[in-house]
Amino acid sequence: MATVEDIMNLDFFKHNHLELVAGEQGLYRIVTRPNIAQLMNFSDWMGGGEFLLINGVGLGLDQKENMLQVIENANKANAACIAFEISQTFIPKIPQEAIDLANQYQLPIFTLSWDVPFGPILNTVYDFIVREERKESTIMDIMRNILFANVNPGQILQQTDYYGYDLRSPHQCLVFQKEGGYEALKKHFREDKRILYLEQNEHLIVFYPYCEKKQLKISCEVF
Repeated sequence: MATVEDIMNLDFFKHNHLELVAGEQGLYRIVTRPNIAQLMNFSDWMGGGEFLLINGVGLGLDQKENMLQVIENANKANAACIAFEISQTFIPKIPQEAIDLANQYQLPIFTLSWDVPFGPILNTVYDFIVREERKESTIMDIMRNILFANVNPGQILQQTDYYGYDLRSPHQCLVFQKEGGYEALKKHFREDKRILYLEQNEHLIVFYPYCEKKQLKISCEVF
């Protein structure tokens, strides 16, 4: 899955000087789609997880109260983040009160220049999400083959190497039931790039580089 941090670090956004101004604690949020907010009631038609792009035209975001309302609405709709295009006319700056509110909600807020076209931004985010979904699907297929099929080890190693996972070193297999704390576990495993995980029936199956149990960076409550 694509996170806000993943997208923030794409070359396109580095080249166009995307700047994080608030909500650093929410960079783990999952991005499901890009979208544009052109009406103040945009939260009514959002599905959650949006990379929300706003240039402020017609929204009166040069007024602090309207900017705060946008952040409230985005948080209400479970947006992944907001990217504001800064211009002297429509969004001259992000007020400190808006930054404080976004930090409170752990909602990442970015700024970038008004002259960056919407089209390339939307395409960049969408293309990355699609690539990540394909990668995740392929990784799960690889794990199913390792666990449940008679496969060629050399072929498996080539596939995992391609996606940046080193299975040549010893690994341990952990199996969790889908119950309390399950979503927190998934969040942890998504953030740790050493881990391969598979959702199978009512279980979460994890491949983790071998280490002593006490060294695993997972809450000891799991064990």
